[in-house]
Amino acid sequence: MGKYLLGSVLVALIALLFVNYAVKNSDVSKKIDEATDVPSGEFDTINIKENSDGTYSLVLSDVKLYSSRIGSRTMCKGNIDIVFPREKDAKLVLKFRHNIAPLLAKPLRGIEPGEAVTKEGKDIMIQSLKDGYAAQYDIKTFKDVKFHDFSCSKIK
Repeated sequence: MGKYLLGSVLVALIALLFVNYAVKNSDVSKKIDEATDVPSGEFDTINIKENSDGTYSLVLSDVKLYSSRIGSRTMCKGNIDIVFPREKDAKLVLKFRHNIAPLLAKPLRGIEPGEAVTKEGKDIMIQSLKDGYAAQYDIKTFKDVKFHDFSCSKIK
């Protein structure tokens, strides 16, 4: 029985080495890295607050947005308030909060850090957020998006 076990282990080891060699030489890992290299982001906390004018804000603190996952990339950080006319709208976006950072980060691929902090750069990010939620969830009630302490830099 020992020789069958040893033979099975040897066959499995040879198969593993062959597959590993084939994957490296066929650039599959490079293609996988390129396919998963998408804009991303994260935030520490998110909550809903009522504003004095009767609107509701989805408040994101310590937001970090990345234009890419590998290599030299643009990284922006700060705090963001997304204003809605009704609490129901804010709760709906809160439910789908996992898309907020990637949608805001998507335009960072085409602009430099200095451009991202300008009004035009922020407007492009806001439009990406609005378009993404409108297309995926039919949410079109964004009243305003405010950036606080927002800065961008190039990281490696």
